[in-house]
Amino acid sequence: MKKTEYVTSVSSEGTTVIHYKDYIHYCHITSKVPCRNIITEHMLVYIYSGELEVTAADSTYRLRKGDAYILRRNHLNNKEAKPSDNGEPFEGIFIYLTVPMLGNVIAQNGISLKNSLHGTRKSPYVPLPRHAYISNLFTSLLAYFKSDRFPDERLMELKMQEIVLTLLEIKPELKPLLFDFALSSKPDLPVFMEQYYLQNLSLEELARHAGCSLATFRKDFYQTFHTTPGRWILSRRLTEARRLMEEEGRKPVEVYLQVGFKTLSHFSRAFKEKYGILPSSLS
Repeated sequence: MKKTEYVTSVSSEGTTVIHYKDYIHYCHITSKVPCRNIITEHMLVYIYSGELEVTAADSTYRLRKGDAYILRRNHLNNKEAKPSDNGEPFEGIFIYLTVPMLGNVIAQNGISLKNSLHGTRKSPYVPLPRHAYISNLFTSLLAYFKSDRFPDERLMELKMQEIVLTLLEIKPELKPLLFDFALSSKPDLPVFMEQYYLQNLSLEELARHAGCSLATFRKDFYQTFHTTPGRWILSRRLTEARRLMEEEGRKPVEVYLQVGFKTLSHFSRAFKEKYGILPSSLS
């Protein structure tokens, strides 16, 4: 056993985060903490105590003590960790199942991807059953973070293989989801953009989120929409703003931030350029 030379602790008032390299993260939180990010690799989460609220693809999920789930790669999500109603602190572990690691599991264990073209691939959120294998697995991981010593890298590689093989044992239909990097697929751009046009993401982030290079994203986008991503997003945001004002009676000051504009003046200028009227004339 080696000392925690691979582990970095980050502490603030009410929050302690311990990282094992860049793929295992343990969190202990005594007050509500929000987090928003793009999951670029499959993320496995287990809740030891407290609660976690996850919003992904316009759906909200609440996780409590003993719950485990997978967030599929390339999805934007909001997470809020908080103590339980009885005051028990949030304690959870977040594990990135990276493509290189998953590829190594295939190679080391002779996993066949034959007949794995169908499975749970649409929802970004995949709940795992409550199972003794899962609870025992995460109990063993917690012991590492509760001590000042960690296994060496080789043993941790074996632990990661154990995690993946355990997931496949209790939920075999996870195979196409976990190993979808071996499949050739592109996102449905109209559906993809409807999901993310309100998010303030750079083109580089959108391309990465879509699983392709920036050049490929620009090319595919133009072939689909016959315009640039920036112009399409601006137009789509203005269309949504007009809908909110006309159908829901919202005021410009209430919608400009919601549809992704940073200032009311920029929103008003862009709205007039598109529709020939000021947004205030609709309220």
